[in-house]
Amino acid sequence: MSQQIINCSNCGAPLDYREGDAVAFCVYCNTITKLREVKEIEEHYMLEVNVGRENIRTLLLGDLLKVPGVPDSVKYRLQIVNAKLIYIPYYVAQAHGNMKWKGLGRDADYWGHYRGGYRHISFRVKEESGEFDDRLVVILYAGSRKDSDLQNYEFATKGKRFFSIGEIKEIGAEAEEEQFDFEEAKKRAISLVKQKHLLLLEEELEKVEDAKSDYHVPQLELIHVPFWFITWELSGSGKQYHAIIDAASGVTLRTDTPKSIFHWLAVIGVVLSFVTIGALPFLFPTTGIFQTVFTSVATIIASWGYAFHTLIKTVSKVFREQRE
Repeated sequence: MSQQIINCSNCGAPLDYREGDAVAFCVYCNTITKLREVKEIEEHYMLEVNVGRENIRTLLLGDLLKVPGVPDSVKYRLQIVNAKLIYIPYYVAQAHGNMKWKGLGRDADYWGHYRGGYRHISFRVKEESGEFDDRLVVILYAGSRKDSDLQNYEFATKGKRFFSIGEIKEIGAEAEEEQFDFEEAKKRAISLVKQKHLLLLEEELEKVEDAKSDYHVPQLELIHVPFWFITWELSGSGKQYHAIIDAASGVTLRTDTPKSIFHWLAVIGVVLSFVTIGALPFLFPTTGIFQTVFTSVATIIASWGYAFHTLIKTVSKVFREQRE
């Protein structure tokens, strides 16, 4: 299907634009022509991709080398099997909530001072009133993937611009459709502020006699955030791993981490040492100083063994970084 030809509203020249663009800029007379309604322009954005496909391996490798127990060979064996760029939808709401309340709270009377404290305490109710007023920025995950890392991700909105499905398609990416609309997003944002106020109210009062509230969302944006969904492997292992990287900021949300055989041997050794220490009183029901000394020596040996393993790993890593 051919793209509709739109001419400049000022000079009549044909405009160069992509599917989904909010505005078009005329290169002949510098006039900006609006292609969509103002409300939609103000509310729907996308973040710029700052991490290209060529940067994925470097970022992933840097994160893996920081994890204890990952084999050093990952530096040479890590291979990217597949990397897919997908824009995931989020709503970013600025929610304002105000609640004025009255009710019966609880107070306490103390008497019978004794050694820095009191012998007696009695509780009584008292009238209280107050006000909760909060302005919160709420990020609502609107994607379809059942992924806790994506659902709880708090991203920065730096570098946002008008959403353009045409631009997304041009770079070979996909955009996931949001699972609920703006009205539902407003309801969910307001619900979160209300929950906060109700919890505070439960802490303050025994009984609520009157509560007047005003909740609204003065600003709400739909933002598509680009993520790299990566499949990678260690050459020769035949096992695949997965990772998710924020293509706008370079933050790694999650990655599988292979462990070296030396790491698992160290862990097993420490576990067996402490299990043995715990079982000693049952295996050898001796008493007195012999048992105490034996247990202490075994604990020291296990602890120093693991500490020595960690020290060797750290020194070798520092030496490798300096050599590079």
